Amino acid sequence: MSRGWEHVTPTDIARLQQRAVVVPKKPTKYRNQVTIIGDKRFDSKKEAEQWLILQTRERAGEITGLKRQVPYALFVGVLAPDGTFTETHVQVGIWHADFDFFENGLHVVVDVKGGRATRTAVYQLKKKILAAQRGIVIREV
Repeated sequence: MSRGWEHVTPTDIARLQQRAVVVPKKPTKYRNQVTIIGDKRFDSKKEAEQWLILQTRERAGEITGLKRQVPYALFVGVLAPDGTFTETHVQVGIWHADFDFFENGLHVVVDVKGGRATRTAVYQLKKKILAAQRGIVIREV
């Protein structure tokens, strides 16, 4: 059974390539520039720079246990028909911390922000849920 490609010539291919339209890459929503360092991909140059700073601090012994893109499950309580909270909690989402480490024995969670536009209402809500359920205050840089 013939699929039709047997009759395509190099001239046909060249003609089709000339008609091709190159679509410019769409800019990202927050104008961040994806950056790669080694085998690690970062959502912005600022996040990549922060990673290099934190790695340097870890090598100097200022911080320990440096991790990136640490997932935190977000839970909310369930209301009973009488309006009181039950013992049941429902997972409503996951938030990924850009960086997670220990500094002077304290757990530090860092989120790199590029400006006011990145502090969306959804982010603010996730930040409040994380603080309420785990007592974690996110350090924004």
